[in-house]
Amino acid sequence: MWNKRDGLQLKRYPRAGLIAGVCAGIAAHFGWNAKLIRVLAVLGLFFGGVFPVAIVYLVLWYLMEVDRGEPHAVQCTSGSSPQDPAESAHTLQRRYARMEQRLRDLETCVASREFELRRELGKLG
Repeated sequence: MWNKRDGLQLKRYPRAGLIAGVCAGIAAHFGWNAKLIRVLAVLGLFFGGVFPVAIVYLVLWYLMEVDRGEPHAVQCTSGSSPQDPAESAHTLQRRYARMEQRLRDLETCVASREFELRRELGKLG
């Protein structure tokens, strides 16, 4: 895992990290989401104790090579060709239109009298 010849060396990304980039480096190495690694680290702090998790983090901070750039995005290997930019733009437009409609529906619900009534009844019960 630490061998440079195999190309499997962990690197930390301080520019993409919150403290030293250790979680961002682990996430980039395994192709996971950095937020997931951070959540696991915080859960480890609560359930495993601050001292052991802090020691592991500091050791990784010391051992992991620094990469001043950003972690590379995980490449999709589905075998399909890249999308046409116009098709990608159209897909994004549809996605944002759906999100905008959902936001309008949410605003309508929150602004309704029924919502107010349910909230007040929830306070009573």
